[in-house]
Amino acid sequence: MLVDPTPKRMLRVYDGEQKGATAFFRNRPLLRTIFENLPKKAEPRYRVLFHSVSIGAEAYSFAIHCHLTGAHSERKWDLYATDLNPQFLHQAQQACYPVQVLGGLTSAEQVYFERVDEYQVRPIDDIRRMVHFLTPTSFVNATFDDSFDLVMILNSLTYVSEAEQAQAIANVSRYNTNLLVLSAFHPDTIERDLRAVGYSPITDNIEAIHNAWEEKIMPDQAIGRGTPEYSWALPPFARIPGYEYKYCALFRKGESLSPTEQC
Repeated sequence: MLVDPTPKRMLRVYDGEQKGATAFFRNRPLLRTIFENLPKKAEPRYRVLFHSVSIGAEAYSFAIHCHLTGAHSERKWDLYATDLNPQFLHQAQQACYPVQVLGGLTSAEQVYFERVDEYQVRPIDDIRRMVHFLTPTSFVNATFDDSFDLVMILNSLTYVSEAEQAQAIANVSRYNTNLLVLSAFHPDTIERDLRAVGYSPITDNIEAIHNAWEEKIMPDQAIGRGTPEYSWALPPFARIPGYEYKYCALFRKGESLSPTEQC
């Protein structure tokens, strides 16, 4: 089983109206599983889009993982990132973070950071150059001329209604060709919304990925329908009916569950 043993160093931001929370390498089992499931292509070039990138930690973590695994030399990566909040996006482009974030990284990951001053660090040039920032965009109704092999929307669907979730997933399906990563969504409608536009769960390492969201796992009784935590928090992992969708983070377009996964 994949495990994620390094404690997170959460980054919390607030611009007076909107709040955000992110971290570097927030879910390592998920990152590894994404790379294991990327489609094989005749031309080894991959386009990746990070919606709701906040202050950039998810996109830079992905870029560092490319280097750690050697994927940066085997394939061409076009990484794009956007967020609805222009202040968060500006901070992501500046890429300066409190030095304390290093405490949540492995020694191998720390190599890809440099000191800015006594109090701040940033990803090294090779990492920063991999990420291209777009203009501020809502993930609900964004449009793009080009398609993306992988789209990531982490911890954002919780801030929209169930109807907007369905709209957002349908919209993403127009420019996403393969993998979709979601977290913190409306659990009662997520299967319907994904099936409607041809997405199925990838259940590889599903329990390890679930458990790696350690800051979101709460007792069942604390996250009943109607509570503020219902679409954000997670109960302890269990193979309840529909767990393949409710507890999953990684989905593929145009595939159905295998017979063994359906059991």
